[in-house]
Amino acid sequence: MSALERQVLVCYDVASSRARSRLFDSLKALGLVPVQESVFWGYVRRAEERQIARDFEKLLDAATDKAFLVPVSMDVAQASGYGAQAFAPPPRSRVI
Repeated sequence: MSALERQVLVCYDVASSRARSRLFDSLKALGLVPVQESVFWGYVRRAEERQIARDFEKLLDAATDKAFLVPVSMDVAQASGYGAQAFAPPPRSRVI
């Protein structure tokens, strides 16, 4: 992880299957990992955080849907069902 990245959790509850699928695809494309149903974890840069906020605004209905992005530190002391490296930093291409 570089100083320009931080760990986040993105959680959502979206009524529309189409909007939920598009949000899922967008989060996967950013390199986030689905760790539970409607919960993603990973490392993002500021521009990627802004993209997620735009996706929330564009895809979600404020009357029926909920979503949030929160910075986290996944130093997991207790977990069940996750492999030893489940929350390890993902490999990223680095510009030198």
